[in-house]
Amino acid sequence: MQDLGGELIAGEAPRPGFRAEPHFEVHRVEPGRFALSFWGRFPPGWCGALSLSLSQAGFGVIQGFAKKVREKAWVAEFEIESSREGIAVESLDFLAMAISSARAPGLRRLALSAFSVGDPDKHEGAIYLEVRGRDQAGFLAELLGQLAFLSFFPEEMIVQTVEDQVFDRFLLRGLGGQAPAPGASQALTRWLEGLKVQ
Repeated sequence: MQDLGGELIAGEAPRPGFRAEPHFEVHRVEPGRFALSFWGRFPPGWCGALSLSLSQAGFGVIQGFAKKVREKAWVAEFEIESSREGIAVESLDFLAMAISSARAPGLRRLALSAFSVGDPDKHEGAIYLEVRGRDQAGFLAELLGQLAFLSFFPEEMIVQTVEDQVFDRFLLRGLGGQAPAPGASQALTRWLEGLKVQ
């Protein structure tokens, strides 16, 4: 993802060396759009928690990436867009959002137009997942929440929304970074087939 630059309005600027404790910063890119950066140690499922909290706060994720660089240590950057006026971004605690235990109320139905599941043998034991579909409020949060329910957690992801279409890619592992169980790819494929719009 390109460096979005912009005005630093909250958070702590990066310092030399990788720090274990979690940190974030947020830049205003343009009115209503912001670039969020995270680095440090985060708990399993934090991307889903962040996505849900952002959705509930009135933000959509336009594009971004997150990558686990070592055990529980992550770097991530997301461009987010406000869906309503008057949100005081500088007052939001984005770290608290990332470790929230809130549960999604659930979309009426996740709807995918296409998906692809890759062979773990070709991705160092991780399952590659690619999904496409029509954007809905809370789409990413719901997808990550349901994947977590099935014991799949991203160790790397790239997300993008163009107009009203979502194109998200993930490398998935089990809890604690374990390789998915035998047959996990097939089980994931069966579940995703039930989400496809015919």
